[in-house]
Amino acid sequence: MAVAYDSLRFVDSDPSDLLDKVGEAVVCLDEQWRFTYANAKACRVYGKPREQLIGASIWRLFPEFAGTPFQDRCSQAMAQRIPADCELHDSSMDRWYDMRIRPRHGGLCIICREATERKWVEQELQDRDLALRNLMSILPLGVMLADPFGQCRYFNEHGCRMFGMTLQEALGDGWLRAVHHEDRVRAAMLRLASSAPSCQTGTELRLELSGNVRWVKVSVLREFDEEGSVRGYVLAILDITDRKPAALVPQTHSHYF
Repeated sequence: MAVAYDSLRFVDSDPSDLLDKVGEAVVCLDEQWRFTYANAKACRVYGKPREQLIGASIWRLFPEFAGTPFQDRCSQAMAQRIPADCELHDSSMDRWYDMRIRPRHGGLCIICREATERKWVEQELQDRDLALRNLMSILPLGVMLADPFGQCRYFNEHGCRMFGMTLQEALGDGWLRAVHHEDRVRAAMLRLASSAPSCQTGTELRLELSGNVRWVKVSVLREFDEEGSVRGYVLAILDITDRKPAALVPQTHSHYF
């Protein structure tokens, strides 16, 4: 994409030779929304020969663009003379494009790059995330997803019941409020286990809910990015109160189910 952006410095002179060689579709519009330039890639992406594009209004030639965020961003860039970006979906071909809109003279220069593969990957990741969360919602243990700083960004339903709070209350470091005051520092320091040689560690903590004490075992799995840096944590939390001697559970406790 940098090639196309760098080439904008030369659009004001003679863009045809240079812009026909870049991988992005590049068009220029005048203040009346008429095409004044289209490189070879743009002709293929827009599905029109250059002769049909030049001089035609983009909104008349492509009425399907009307009323879309693309039209809104173009109008904003044209009126305010500021850069604008957006995504454009071609429903007829089910293709996605990243649109970069830049003021040029009294009109605009629009750089279009296909983003269909990226959108497919994003959708697949969203589907996987939804499937994972659906799975976590039925697991008989608490599951928390935390960022690299140990801040909760998701807590499954069982975990919320275990900690006696809603998801909104558990987000960030809110989940620590359910941890026994003597164990909070240890709980908050779990993320420092990332310096350990293995990627998994754990500890036992006490939860204090309305005067009742329950013991939980917390197993922490660190997630790494491609560069080997910690990108987050998965905490699996299991109630082990029934395994503890009665002396360690001084209060009469009730289940959270």
